[in-house]
Amino acid sequence: MARFRNCAPPEPSDAATLGAYLPASADGAASSSRWSFSLLPAASAAGISTADGRVLRGWKRLCDELLPELRARGHLYNLLYRHKTNCSLVLTHAGTVVGGTTFRMILDRTDGRSGGGCVVLDVLTLAVDQRRGVCGHGHGTRLVNGLKALLAARAASMRVTSAVLCMRTRASGVRERGKPGWRSFGQKKP
Repeated sequence: MARFRNCAPPEPSDAATLGAYLPASADGAASSSRWSFSLLPAASAAGISTADGRVLRGWKRLCDELLPELRARGHLYNLLYRHKTNCSLVLTHAGTVVGGTTFRMILDRTDGRSGGGCVVLDVLTLAVDQRRGVCGHGHGTRLVNGLKALLAARAASMRVTSAVLCMRTRASGVRERGKPGWRSFGQKKP
Protein backbone atom coordinates (compact mmCIF):
# COMPACT_ATOMS: atom_id res chain seq x y z
CA MET A 1 0.00 0.00 0.00
CA ALA A 2 1.31 3.44 -0.91
CA ARG A 3 2.25 5.71 1.94
CA PHE A 4 0.76 8.84 0.34
CA ARG A 5 -2.64 8.86 -1.30
CA ASN A 6 -4.75 11.71 -2.70
CA CYS A 7 -8.05 12.09 -0.88
CA ALA A 8 -11.29 12.77 -2.70
CA PRO A 9 -12.14 16.49 -2.69
CA PRO A 10 -14.77 17.74 -0.25
CA GLU A 11 -18.38 17.75 -1.41
CA PRO A 12 -19.82 21.10 -2.59
CA SER A 13 -22.44 20.81 0.18
CA ASP A 14 -19.63 21.11 2.76
CA ALA A 15 -19.46 24.85 1.97
CA ALA A 16 -22.71 25.31 3.92
CA THR A 17 -20.84 24.46 7.15
CA LEU A 18 -18.50 27.44 6.65
CA GLY A 19 -21.15 30.13 7.34
CA ALA A 20 -19.46 31.09 10.63
CA TYR A 21 -16.46 32.40 8.67
CA LEU A 22 -18.43 34.81 6.46
CA PRO A 23 -18.17 38.56 7.15
CA ALA A 24 -20.80 40.12 9.41
CA SER A 25 -23.33 42.52 7.93
CA ALA A 26 -23.05 46.28 8.52
CA ASP A 27 -25.42 46.19 11.51
CA GLY A 28 -23.27 43.57 13.26
CA ALA A 29 -25.74 40.74 12.77
CA ALA A 30 -24.70 37.28 11.71
CA SER A 31 -23.27 36.77 8.23
CA SER A 32 -25.04 38.64 5.47
CA SER A 33 -26.87 36.73 2.77
CA ARG A 34 -24.85 38.61 0.14
CA TRP A 35 -21.65 36.76 1.15
CA SER A 36 -21.13 33.09 0.35
CA PHE A 37 -18.51 30.38 0.05
CA SER A 38 -18.52 28.08 -2.98
CA LEU A 39 -16.69 24.76 -2.88
CA LEU A 40 -15.96 23.67 -6.45
CA PRO A 41 -14.24 20.34 -7.20
CA ALA A 42 -12.15 20.48 -10.39
CA ALA A 43 -13.26 17.05 -11.58
CA SER A 44 -16.82 18.29 -12.10
CA ALA A 45 -15.85 21.44 -14.03
CA ALA A 46 -17.48 20.12 -17.19
CA GLY A 47 -20.80 19.34 -15.53
CA ILE A 48 -21.30 22.11 -12.97
CA SER A 49 -24.27 24.46 -12.79
CA THR A 50 -24.27 27.81 -14.57
CA ALA A 51 -23.90 29.76 -11.30
CA ASP A 52 -20.97 27.63 -10.15
CA GLY A 53 -19.43 27.92 -13.62
CA ARG A 54 -19.59 31.71 -13.34
CA VAL A 55 -17.90 31.56 -9.93
CA LEU A 56 -15.17 29.24 -11.23
CA ARG A 57 -14.54 31.49 -14.26
CA GLY A 58 -14.41 34.52 -11.95
CA TRP A 59 -11.87 32.73 -9.75
CA LYS A 60 -9.74 31.90 -12.80
CA ARG A 61 -9.98 35.55 -13.96
CA LEU A 62 -8.83 36.78 -10.55
CA CYS A 63 -5.89 34.31 -10.57
CA ASP A 64 -5.00 35.40 -14.12
CA GLU A 65 -4.83 39.00 -12.92
CA LEU A 66 -3.00 38.46 -9.63
CA LEU A 67 -0.82 35.45 -10.47
CA PRO A 68 0.23 36.05 -14.11
CA GLU A 69 3.19 33.67 -13.99
CA LEU A 70 0.83 30.72 -13.51
CA ARG A 71 -0.42 31.21 -17.08
CA ALA A 72 2.76 29.63 -18.48
CA ARG A 73 2.11 26.23 -20.11
CA GLY A 74 -1.49 26.19 -18.94
CA HIS A 75 -0.46 25.65 -15.32
CA LEU A 76 -3.40 27.65 -13.94
CA TYR A 77 -5.90 25.78 -16.12
CA ASN A 78 -4.50 22.46 -14.91
CA LEU A 79 -4.76 23.50 -11.26
CA LEU A 80 -8.35 24.70 -11.51
CA TYR A 81 -9.95 22.32 -14.02
CA ARG A 82 -8.00 19.15 -14.75
CA HIS A 83 -6.61 17.56 -11.59
CA LYS A 84 -9.41 15.46 -10.14
CA THR A 85 -8.21 15.80 -6.56
CA ASN A 86 -7.96 19.61 -6.57
CA CYS A 87 -10.77 21.73 -5.20
CA SER A 88 -11.40 25.49 -5.06
CA LEU A 89 -12.94 27.38 -2.14
CA VAL A 90 -14.16 30.75 -3.45
CA LEU A 91 -15.53 33.69 -1.43
CA THR A 92 -18.11 35.79 -3.27
CA HIS A 93 -20.01 38.97 -2.42
CA ALA A 94 -23.25 39.59 -4.35
CA GLY A 95 -22.07 37.27 -7.14
CA THR A 96 -18.62 38.90 -7.50
CA VAL A 97 -15.54 36.84 -6.67
CA VAL A 98 -13.59 38.48 -3.83
CA GLY A 99 -10.98 35.78 -3.28
CA GLY A 100 -10.35 32.10 -3.23
CA THR A 101 -7.98 29.23 -2.80
CA THR A 102 -7.27 26.02 -4.69
CA PHE A 103 -6.10 23.06 -2.64
CA ARG A 104 -5.85 19.29 -2.45
CA MET A 105 -5.94 16.83 0.43
CA ILE A 106 -3.38 14.07 0.82
CA LEU A 107 -3.54 11.12 3.21
CA ASP A 108 -0.23 9.99 4.72
CA ARG A 109 -0.50 6.51 6.20
CA THR A 110 2.78 6.15 8.06
CA ASP A 111 1.98 2.85 9.74
CA GLY A 112 -0.45 1.33 7.24
CA ARG A 113 -3.21 0.79 9.82
CA SER A 114 -6.62 2.37 9.58
CA GLY A 115 -7.06 5.17 12.06
CA GLY A 116 -3.39 6.17 11.97
CA GLY A 117 -1.59 8.67 9.83
CA CYS A 118 -2.13 12.26 8.88
CA VAL A 119 -4.26 14.32 6.50
CA VAL A 120 -2.36 17.11 4.73
CA LEU A 121 -4.23 20.00 3.11
CA ASP A 122 -1.88 21.39 0.48
CA VAL A 123 -2.77 24.96 -0.55
CA LEU A 124 -1.83 25.39 -4.22
CA THR A 125 -3.04 28.96 -4.77
CA LEU A 126 -4.57 31.65 -2.59
CA ALA A 127 -5.53 35.11 -3.84
CA VAL A 128 -7.74 37.98 -2.69
CA ASP A 129 -8.82 40.83 -4.96
CA GLN A 130 -6.65 43.92 -4.48
CA ARG A 131 -9.22 46.59 -5.31
CA ARG A 132 -10.24 49.28 -2.84
CA GLY A 133 -12.87 48.14 -0.35
CA VAL A 134 -11.79 44.50 -0.52
CA CYS A 135 -8.11 44.49 0.35
CA GLY A 136 -7.29 44.68 4.06
CA HIS A 137 -10.63 43.40 5.38
CA GLY A 138 -9.49 39.92 6.47
CA HIS A 139 -10.86 37.94 3.54
CA GLY A 140 -7.63 35.92 3.24
CA THR A 141 -7.92 35.02 6.93
CA ARG A 142 -11.53 33.92 6.37
CA LEU A 143 -10.42 31.65 3.53
CA VAL A 144 -7.66 30.07 5.64
CA ASN A 145 -10.05 29.58 8.57
CA GLY A 146 -12.49 27.91 6.18
CA LEU A 147 -9.71 25.59 5.01
CA LYS A 148 -8.89 24.74 8.63
CA ALA A 149 -12.55 23.86 9.26
CA LEU A 150 -12.66 21.62 6.16
CA LEU A 151 -9.42 19.95 7.24
CA ALA A 152 -10.68 19.33 10.78
CA ALA A 153 -13.92 17.83 9.46
CA ARG A 154 -12.04 15.55 7.05
CA ALA A 155 -9.59 14.44 9.75
CA ALA A 156 -12.47 13.60 12.10
CA SER A 157 -14.34 11.65 9.43
CA MET A 158 -11.24 9.63 8.48
CA ARG A 159 -10.22 9.04 12.13
CA VAL A 160 -6.60 10.04 11.57
CA THR A 161 -4.24 11.05 14.36
CA SER A 162 -3.21 14.46 12.98
CA ALA A 163 -3.97 17.08 10.34
CA VAL A 164 -1.56 19.57 8.72
CA LEU A 165 -2.27 22.70 6.66
CA CYS A 166 0.59 23.24 4.18
CA MET A 167 0.93 26.61 2.42
CA ARG A 168 3.60 27.11 -0.22
CA THR A 169 5.53 30.35 -0.32
CA ARG A 170 5.87 30.21 -4.09
CA ALA A 171 3.47 28.71 -6.63
CA SER A 172 4.44 25.26 -7.84
CA GLY A 173 6.51 25.42 -10.99
CA VAL A 174 7.02 29.19 -10.98
CA ARG A 175 10.68 30.09 -10.97
CA GLU A 176 12.57 33.35 -10.57
CA ARG A 177 15.42 34.24 -12.84
CA GLY A 178 18.80 34.96 -11.33
CA LYS A 179 18.25 33.07 -8.08
CA PRO A 180 20.81 30.35 -7.35
CA GLY A 181 19.25 26.91 -7.65
CA TRP A 182 16.25 28.15 -9.61
CA ARG A 183 15.72 27.66 -13.30
CA SER A 184 13.29 29.31 -15.71
CA PHE A 185 10.64 27.48 -17.68
CA GLY A 186 11.94 25.92 -20.86
CA GLN A 187 15.48 25.39 -19.58
CA LYS A 188 16.73 21.88 -18.99
CA LYS A 189 18.71 20.85 -15.95
CA PRO A 190 22.46 20.91 -16.60
